[in-house]
Amino acid sequence: MTATLSNSSDRTVNPPPPNTVLADLQNAIESYPQTHLTVEIYDVNPPGGTVNENDNVTFKVRVSNSGPLDVDALTLLVKGLNGTTVRKHSATVFTSTITSAVFGRLPAHQPDAPVDTPDDHYHFTAPSARPLADLVDVSIKDWNADVLAHLFNSHSDPDPVAHDVYSSAVIAN
Repeated sequence: MTATLSNSSDRTVNPPPPNTVLADLQNAIESYPQTHLTVEIYDVNPPGGTVNENDNVTFKVRVSNSGPLDVDALTLLVKGLNGTTVRKHSATVFTSTITSAVFGRLPAHQPDAPVDTPDDHYHFTAPSARPLADLVDVSIKDWNADVLAHLFNSHSDPDPVAHDVYSSAVIAN
């Protein structure tokens, strides 16, 4: 029987596979608004039921959160399109864009509980007559989340499978 000793320089060292946890977490956070926040323009009220040139039209906006993070400090960007101008209800001047007031917390896992903007409602002035056109766009401007707080606090449930049992014979005295 013979044994062959190998020299350590003959061994191929395979590096460990890349750890993508942090990159995956960053991508998940960056795509969170598109994946889990739903922005909805609703209760659009043009005078007389149809939008006419230069009408002052009111509308509301709400946002829901279907994802696993509590969203804080959310603001929206409200933008007039194709010659439309916008303003907050409390403002007197129409501009091309406005930023909403800061929302309170949008709790996680609440897809059926939308939260209205703190501004109550908005106005837009219609542009000159045209066929069907996009008039107002509302998007997420800023938001924050304490990413791990909700995940740890709400998803760290009891786990009866992670346990140990002590067993022993019991002897009579």
